[in-house]
Amino acid sequence: MHMRITKKVARELVDVLEESREKISKEAKEILKKVGQTYDFAEYERQRKKVEDKINNVPSLIREAASTITIAKSAGRPKKLNLVERTHLFFLTRV
Repeated sequence: MHMRITKKVARELVDVLEESREKISKEAKEILKKVGQTYDFAEYERQRKKVEDKINNVPSLIREAASTITIAKSAGRPKKLNLVERTHLFFLTRV
């Protein structure tokens, strides 16, 4: 199964992520209101930084993983994308 990433598909994925973020944010605010706690911005920033660092590390992890794979040459037209690029696309479609 192949999935082509187009601008339309990417835009739809971003919209879904934005909707999820808004829903989670609203639920978090409601929970904090019920509990009576205030929003801990410092903790949020620490968590955001940690997630951002992990996301920024993904390309190097993909390169490392792809470097351990050997591909047997087969007949036919060569691939337009190398293994690292195909892995990036696969990861994006699955996340």
